[in-house]
Amino acid sequence: RQLIDTVAPIYRQFLEGKAKNLKIENGSVVRTDFMGRVASLFQMTFGKRIALYLSMPTLLLSGAAGASWLALKQGEVASWLGSIIPVAIGVVPF
Repeated sequence: RQLIDTVAPIYRQFLEGKAKNLKIENGSVVRTDFMGRVASLFQMTFGKRIALYLSMPTLLLSGAAGASWLALKQGEVASWLGSIIPVAIGVVPF
């Protein structure tokens, strides 16, 4: 009964249509605003963490390739480009 009394105000917000930044997901109430998304980053599964860590160097290398293509297109060399590539492939820690 104590649990029902605890969550009753939250469910009342859903019934009245006033739960703006809340939703029910897998039986629990989660926030849908920016802070809720930040909190969900700390509750990722192991597989999602691995996918995130493996996609970071790919995005950095893609960005470096795009920047170098743009620099070649404009006829100038980007001075910061030489330092991004070793960081992206993990040779130099950032």
